[in-house]
Amino acid sequence: MADEIKLDTSIQTNDIVFECPNCGKSLAIEARGAGMEITCPDCQNTIPVPAPDATNTDIAELVSELEAARAEIAFLEKNQAELQMHLEQISTEWGVIQNALDRVMALIQDLRLR
Repeated sequence: MADEIKLDTSIQTNDIVFECPNCGKSLAIEARGAGMEITCPDCQNTIPVPAPDATNTDIAELVSELEAARAEIAFLEKNQAELQMHLEQISTEWGVIQNALDRVMALIQDLRLR
């Protein structure tokens, strides 16, 4: 039973509106109650709360969000590849710098030993 999910007389935008299959009472419940079982306030029978209907607007919005997410993934993957290339270049250049520093330190050591 879903005691924490309240049946409400005022219908909100995201509410699930359905009828009791036993007595026909029109009911509305918060969307998060989908799939739960409730007690009909009129006939007192336990009834399942149906899943909310997906409207064409909902589907179009989800498709739009999916396309935007795919575009963002492609953008991020491209940036990641470019950054990886820069990191490899920096790593190579750092190796050259490190070799030069090692050579300078060796020359300084030679000068101190003389």
